[in-house]
Amino acid sequence: MLKAKLESTDLELTTLTLIIKPKEVQLGEALEVLGQVVTLSESAVEMPENTTIKLSLVSPAGEAPEFEVKTTQEGNYQLAVPFKPDEVGEWEIKASLSDTRTLKGSERTTKFKVDKGNSVIAFSNADSALLGSEIELVGILAPELSEQPITLKMLKPDGSVATLTDIKSSELGIFKQKVEFNLAGNWDLTATWSGNDSYESVTKTLTVNVTAEVGKAIIVLGGGSPEVNSEWKTFSSVASYVHNAFLKRQFKDEDDIQFLSPSLSGIEGADTVTTLETLEKAITDWAKKKVNSKVPLYIYLLSHNLGDKFLLEKTDTKEKYLSPQLLDTWLETLPGGNTHNFSHRSLLLW
Repeated sequence: MLKAKLESTDLELTTLTLIIKPKEVQLGEALEVLGQVVTLSESAVEMPENTTIKLSLVSPAGEAPEFEVKTTQEGNYQLAVPFKPDEVGEWEIKASLSDTRTLKGSERTTKFKVDKGNSVIAFSNADSALLGSEIELVGILAPELSEQPITLKMLKPDGSVATLTDIKSSELGIFKQKVEFNLAGNWDLTATWSGNDSYESVTKTLTVNVTAEVGKAIIVLGGGSPEVNSEWKTFSSVASYVHNAFLKRQFKDEDDIQFLSPSLSGIEGADTVTTLETLEKAITDWAKKKVNSKVPLYIYLLSHNLGDKFLLEKTDTKEKYLSPQLLDTWLETLPGGNTHNFSHRSLLLW
């Protein structure tokens, strides 16, 4: 008689746990997907390591991304990289275990919710500016979307409000707008994006403190150096007095004053030697970059006169004079461009 030993081939029943952490996120945030394979047998069952679990997701629009993960020796599994959903709405996720050599397949389904993402507007500008200056307001919208309409409301120090609605973001969510500060005080610049189907609306205010500047000054001591100017002591003393007077009025020596002198020794604060070339540069280059309708320019000229001409340079062999016509030509280069309509105050002492 033949005898055979039959071994049971029944597969162990299983169930899956499926955990989403958290169950509700905002667009742009990530969530963890993890769970465990659990056998339903009353007796201990060895769990095969590296069992494949299939994770299938369904987005609100019907997209179905899929992933595969492996179990540990204890039956645990976890998506290696946190999942970042890219649609707003309710998502469904299913974990599936197919039949193995010893385990009966099973599956588990759950849902999670994705809310609209937060939006952010950030400004790259400073919170202070000078009266009369013009800045390019630069804002950055996150998410980095182009062609998005931005509304800019400008509350001025006098209480008046200007609203611009024709601003649009470019690549990387950047938007720009020129703003001219023609009043002293606090300016509230408020940018608003109304949001879309995926992101909430956002409003951001930049407060800029606009202050009036004392102005710029060019002090010109002419008439030659001590070797050729018999009245050097008097002239240099007056020029130094004028220089100190500007300092007492809160002018800053390095930023607000250009002091030209025939000699740089024995006279405090002088920046460069007095010549036609250095005076021209002081007006058409240095002052041109710094003055405007709200930042006045003061020019103080001190020397001997010859009729309507100003003795600018003097040596043992030659003399050079500054004429009103030449000075007028240089002043024409300043903002405004017309000395007959010149809004910058100029103090000329001959």
